[in-house]
Amino acid sequence: MVGRNRIRRHMRHMNLVSTRRKVHRKHVPRAMVVARPNIMWETDFTKIYIEGEGWIHLTAYLDLCSRKIKGYLVSRMARTDEMILAADNALFSAFVDPRIQNLTIRSDNGSQLTSRRYEDHLRTFGIRHETIHPQTPEEDAHIESYFGRFKEDYIYSREFKNYQEFVDYVEWAVNDYNTVRPHSSLNYLTPDEFEARIMKDKEFKEKWIEKQKGRYEHVEFLE
Repeated sequence: MVGRNRIRRHMRHMNLVSTRRKVHRKHVPRAMVVARPNIMWETDFTKIYIEGEGWIHLTAYLDLCSRKIKGYLVSRMARTDEMILAADNALFSAFVDPRIQNLTIRSDNGSQLTSRRYEDHLRTFGIRHETIHPQTPEEDAHIESYFGRFKEDYIYSREFKNYQEFVDYVEWAVNDYNTVRPHSSLNYLTPDEFEARIMKDKEFKEKWIEKQKGRYEHVEFLE
């Protein structure tokens, strides 16, 4: 049996030990209140297993104000190409003018979402891309929470015969999530209803903002 100290001595002699100490950055979780649609989105992808087909990927873009799914993509692969196609699905659905102003998209640090091609594609629209800090999944918790609820509410209780059936079903499920199912975090409105209300009803918007600010000790406010 070889002791740890002996191994370290040999590693030091062979110049295999780093002299840098690991720096642990103190992280303060932030709560974000977004008071207007289409200024802050989160994106990610998840995998869903279908018998006979294998793993299928679902990429989605979630609005942090209305919790609406702005766009999505079902695909067999999750490469940069699929991330760009999913982004286009969301952007062309939400915006008429391709010169997009004041939109930030937040993602994790996955290789597809930090690739040069993906970054350049967003930049052509004038979009700011923000990545979360390493090992802080709470910073994109909304999209992670969406995937969890989506699977529980729509996926796990069903069986799919093939890939195309799953694609068709996800189209229905996303529409149901956006237009039919009320959300407790949105004053029990659907994302579509909430988005329309907060854009047109000033009093509703002010009351909702104050309620959200009161829930957290540290709040980052976007409007």
